[in-house]
Amino acid sequence: MERTLPGWVRREFEPANPDFARVMRAGEVLQGAIHFLGMRLAEFGKGWAEMHLTHRPEVSNEMGPVHGGIVAAMADTTAGFATFSLVAKGENTVTVEYKINFLAPAQGETIVARGQVRRFGRSIAVVDVDVFAVSKGVERPCAVFLGTFMRVSDTSALSNPGPR
Repeated sequence: MERTLPGWVRREFEPANPDFARVMRAGEVLQGAIHFLGMRLAEFGKGWAEMHLTHRPEVSNEMGPVHGGIVAAMADTTAGFATFSLVAKGENTVTVEYKINFLAPAQGETIVARGQVRRFGRSIAVVDVDVFAVSKGVERPCAVFLGTFMRVSDTSALSNPGPR
């Protein structure tokens, strides 16, 4: 299933690794931070990813919504997975920089981040992520993210299994 976000022109990408789906799930397992925060990779495809986070007290700020730092980490991780879906075997991506604009408090039962690669070059990728707070099935935008990622040789456990 190909995914585009509202208002976006669909950009078709072809993963360099035909086994990208297995590698994506393995990457999810190896990321301790997403498990610590309670995020999960809900869906993904060629150049896009969607993550979910159940709102709970441990990720909230003192006023009740999900903390902005958690929202930013979720958007960054979603963008990383979107780029990771396109890299060749033995490659990974790392964040170079990002900008996030908070539109509304992340107040809802679930927070959903949807990212799509805009440009995937030889060394740099650019990704957009929209973040929504979902209450009673209704999505409300709460943040927009634009990130730049660099392709690198994979030095993670995906390429180097063994003790960490």
